Amino acid sequence: VSEYNCERPHESLNNMTPEEYRQHHYLAGISKNAWN
Repeated sequence: VSEYNCERPHESLNNMTPEEYRQHHYLAGISKNAWN
Protein backbone atom coordinates (compact mmCIF):
# COMPACT_ATOMS: atom_id res chain seq x y z
CA VAL A 1 0.00 0.00 0.00
CA SER A 2 2.84 2.40 0.79
CA GLU A 3 4.31 1.96 -2.68
CA TYR A 4 0.94 2.70 -4.29
CA ASN A 5 0.28 5.75 -2.13
CA CYS A 6 3.77 7.25 -2.01
CA GLU A 7 6.00 5.99 -4.79
CA ARG A 8 3.88 5.05 -7.80
CA PRO A 9 3.03 7.84 -10.30
CA HIS A 10 -0.70 8.38 -10.76
CA GLU A 11 -2.22 9.46 -14.05
CA SER A 12 -4.81 11.57 -12.20
CA LEU A 13 -1.94 13.49 -10.55
CA ASN A 14 -0.36 14.40 -13.88
CA ASN A 15 1.91 11.33 -13.61
CA MET A 16 3.46 12.50 -10.36
CA THR A 17 3.75 10.46 -7.21
CA PRO A 18 1.41 11.62 -4.45
CA GLU A 19 4.44 13.00 -2.59
CA GLU A 20 5.62 14.97 -5.64
CA TYR A 21 2.08 16.30 -6.13
CA ARG A 22 1.84 17.36 -2.47
CA GLN A 23 5.20 19.15 -2.60
CA HIS A 24 4.35 20.85 -5.89
CA HIS A 25 1.07 22.24 -4.57
CA TYR A 26 2.57 23.15 -1.20
CA LEU A 27 5.30 25.18 -2.92
CA ALA A 28 2.75 26.74 -5.30
CA GLY A 29 0.72 27.85 -2.28
CA ILE A 30 3.77 29.48 -0.70
CA SER A 31 4.54 31.24 -3.98
CA LYS A 32 0.99 32.64 -4.23
CA ASN A 33 1.05 33.80 -0.61
CA ALA A 34 4.31 35.66 -1.18
CA TRP A 35 2.52 37.99 -3.60
CA ASN A 36 -0.28 38.88 -1.15
